[in-house]
Amino acid sequence: MLKLQEIHRTANFSIYCRGEDSYFVSTGDHFLIVPLTATGEVIFTRQASPAFDDDVWMLPYGTCHQPFITNNTVKNKLLCSVGWQAEKLTMLTMLRPWATSLRMRMFIYLAQNLVCSNRHQAHQSAVSHFPLHQFETLTESGQLLDSNVIAALYLARHYLSQYPLRRNLPEVQIQGPEND
Repeated sequence: MLKLQEIHRTANFSIYCRGEDSYFVSTGDHFLIVPLTATGEVIFTRQASPAFDDDVWMLPYGTCHQPFITNNTVKNKLLCSVGWQAEKLTMLTMLRPWATSLRMRMFIYLAQNLVCSNRHQAHQSAVSHFPLHQFETLTESGQLLDSNVIAALYLARHYLSQYPLRRNLPEVQIQGPEND
């Protein structure tokens, strides 16, 4: 095993060298939240992208520099980002974006049973709701470009399709001839 050497550090990231020519960036752990309403809509936030000098649609996200991410950390970030509280939070998976050159773990959470908080009104201009089952249209139209967000949406939709009882959608009363 080659020796690991830190060659640069800032408050947000470090650059390491392993061997002579193997460099990578370490940013710590991150999490991404897919907030799903009772009607099956995802709540997106509009964020500035200094790297591309425009605004992008994102999911609520956060960074954790502690040894582990707690459910309370994720729930608080959701509340601060979009003004909703999640009664149910499911960790779907952990991803490693740019795994060859970036040491970062991205934990993907599905937030369900959302409850509107008193902070909800303050966030209305920066959020948008869009049906989970149609999110590809946002990608095709160039409105949704972040690969982590796209992966999280696919994972959430797959999870819900595998476990339909976990959708927590409102019950629908079916009217049959005997109920008329």
